[in-house]
Amino acid sequence: MSDAAPPAAIFDVYEIDDDDASETLIGEADYSADGMLTLTGGQPERAEYLRDVFTRVNAKPMISELVGPPKGAGQFAVSTKSVARGEAEFLDALQGYLMKYYGLRLG
Repeated sequence: MSDAAPPAAIFDVYEIDDDDASETLIGEADYSADGMLTLTGGQPERAEYLRDVFTRVNAKPMISELVGPPKGAGQFAVSTKSVARGEAEFLDALQGYLMKYYGLRLG
C-alpha cells in the first residue's frame, strides 16, 4: 500500500499541432495538491519527452504570465503576474504555460 496522497486531478495530455490545431492524445498525468505533474501513462515514444517537460515545470516555484497593463500605462506597456505553486490560480497558469511553450494541453 502506498503512502502517496491521491492526485488532486488526473489529466489526459494532448499535443497540439501548430499547422491545423488538431490534438493528439499522448499521455496521462496526475496533478498533485502541491501542483506537481507526474506522468502515469501514454504513448511510450512520447514518455521521455513528457517526463522532461514535467521535470522542467515541476522545478518552477512560480509561473509568470502576461496580463493587461495597469490603467494609465504607456501605449506599449507590458505587465506580468507571477503565480506561485500552491496558489488557487496555479493550475490555470500552468496550463497556459504548457500550451504556450510546449504545445501541450491538459484535458
